[in-house]
Amino acid sequence: MNILISLFLNFAKVGLFTFGGGYAMISIIENICVEQKKWITHDDMMNVTVIAESTPGPIAINCATFVGHKQGGIPGSIVATVGIVLPSFVVIYLISSVLDHFLEITLIANAFRGIKIGVGVLILNVAITMLKKMPKKPLPRIIAGCSCAAMLCINLFAWNFSHCSDADRRRCEPWHFPVSEPERRCFQMIYLKLFWDFFKVSCFTFGGAYGAIPLIRDMVLGNGWLTDERLAYMIAVSESTPGPIMVNMATYIGSDQAGFWGSLIATVGVVLPAYLVILLIVSIL
Repeated sequence: MNILISLFLNFAKVGLFTFGGGYAMISIIENICVEQKKWITHDDMMNVTVIAESTPGPIAINCATFVGHKQGGIPGSIVATVGIVLPSFVVIYLISSVLDHFLEITLIANAFRGIKIGVGVLILNVAITMLKKMPKKPLPRIIAGCSCAAMLCINLFAWNFSHCSDADRRRCEPWHFPVSEPERRCFQMIYLKLFWDFFKVSCFTFGGAYGAIPLIRDMVLGNGWLTDERLAYMIAVSESTPGPIMVNMATYIGSDQAGFWGSLIATVGVVLPAYLVILLIVSIL
């Protein structure tokens, strides 16, 4: 029991005090797990980092699941994963409830417009870096070109499957659970859509959150969940708050669409693939 508490508290500390996503978290995880707690060796940390970068989902969550499983089996992996996700979930959920009011303040709205430009430059820089690292062979270039064309087509021709009006969404206040039959059917559709879409994003995202941003953008614009401007604000907020960026975005979008339950379901959807894949790998190793 003591190891489970220690895993939760230490990974919660990582999730609470680390900004900038998974790559920023790795050094903190190494300091705690290798230097302080001696839970894993330097070689283990190097291996888990390589595995985390080569498997889908947020890198920091992959590392937490690996270390948790190594120390406490399945319960340890669950506790460590929840620990690293919980702080960012709480912070982003609270921010989502007041973000609109903050954006009504001219100074803050102007600041976010400036941040939006910085986020665009940052994403462009990541894209250029990835292109430079891409093998200079015909097949990778063809795959990259086809992927770009496919994402463009999805963005242009996507259909809104949520089937819920803005009035329906506004009724979904924090902790509200739909009670009428039409409202229940409506939100069941949203809950399923949030879980499945973020589950897919996590399954096909490798190397961290920046690879997920184009997929999330196509998803939210295609479903009519957010505008491009609002999504840029959310990316800026995710960069400026603790925790894995992909989890922050899932929590915010889920909360924006369906309150507390939507944020919880979207967060579970984005975390679950990474958790299951790492469990499978550690059981084989």
